[in-house]
Amino acid sequence: MKRPVSLVASLGMAIAVASACGAAKAGKTQLTEVCLDRMGGSQANCSCYVEAIEKELSPELFQRVAQGAYDNRRYSGMVPAEVSRDPAIGSALQTATTTCFGSVQASRP
Repeated sequence: MKRPVSLVASLGMAIAVASACGAAKAGKTQLTEVCLDRMGGSQANCSCYVEAIEKELSPELFQRVAQGAYDNRRYSGMVPAEVSRDPAIGSALQTATTTCFGSVQASRP
């Protein structure tokens, strides 16, 4: 009796690990979706923002930003603090914000 239960438990664990490893990585599409949700819903501004970030960062750092924003989408802030603290990422985020949302922010009281 113990053997089938053990086999089922092992099989369940193997499926769970395989599912976690097969999880899709966030990228440009997911970062744009988060931007649209968090930063006013302007497709033009969000496309500009995502492209500016992508241009400034290596593919690995861009993926880190996209994944961080996607994972953080239900919480406050766009990108988690531990991600934005990276100097290269922080600089890219600031440049993209200024470039793509600068006129919006400047017009606010």
